[in-house]
Amino acid sequence: MEITHEKDPKHIMKRISTFCMSDGYIAKTGNSYEIRLTSIHKEFVGYFKEVVRPITSVAITKVVDKTCKQDYFWLGRSKRHPYFYKLRDRIYRANYRGLDTHALKLFDWEAFAIWYMSDGTISMKNRPKPSGMKLCTDRLTYSDNIFLRNIIRKNLQISCEVRAQGPNKWRLVFFSKDYYKIFSNIKPFILPCFMYKVPNDELLNYYRDRYE
Repeated sequence: MEITHEKDPKHIMKRISTFCMSDGYIAKTGNSYEIRLTSIHKEFVGYFKEVVRPITSVAITKVVDKTCKQDYFWLGRSKRHPYFYKLRDRIYRANYRGLDTHALKLFDWEAFAIWYMSDGTISMKNRPKPSGMKLCTDRLTYSDNIFLRNIIRKNLQISCEVRAQGPNKWRLVFFSKDYYKIFSNIKPFILPCFMYKVPNDELLNYYRDRYE
C-alpha cells in the first residue's frame, strides 16, 4: 500500500477524524489538545503519522507493557494544535467519544479501511467461507451505531445491521453477499500487517461468483 499525501483539507479532516473515531483519541495537555494512537503494529502508527503530517508532526515511541501479547506497544503522539480542540468538540460529549457527524459525510472506502484495520474482524475458521465480518463499535451508543450504519449504507451502498453484543454493547455486522465488493474496495488501503483480516483472492472470487 502506498500512502498518499492529501492536500484537500476536507479529506485530511476525514482521515484524521476516522482515526479519532476508531483507535485514536484526543488527549488534553494543559489548555491544548493532541492526538494519540496506540497499536502493536508500528506500521499502523506510521500510517497515522503520515495522515496527521499535513497538520502537525507525530512522534512514535515504543512503550513496554507486560499486559500486551508481545510485551510492548507503539505510541504515536502528535504535537498540540488548535485544530484538535475543534475536532474534540465535534467528537466528544463530556468523556464519551462518539462520532464526527460532519466528517462522516465524506465517509468512503479509505475511511472504511482505516476503521476496519482498527476495529474490524472476520472469522477465518469456516474456510473456504469466512464469515461474521464486523466492526467492533462496542463503545458507541445504539443511536450512534445506527447513525454509522446509515452512513455506510448511503455512501458505500452495502448492507449492514446493528446487533447486540451484550448489555449496552452493539456492533455493525456485514453480510457475505457484500464481501467481494467490500474487500475489493478496501484492499488497496489495507496495510500489510493487517492483510490477515482480508480473504485471499480465491475466497473473494467465491463470493463474487456466488452473489454477482
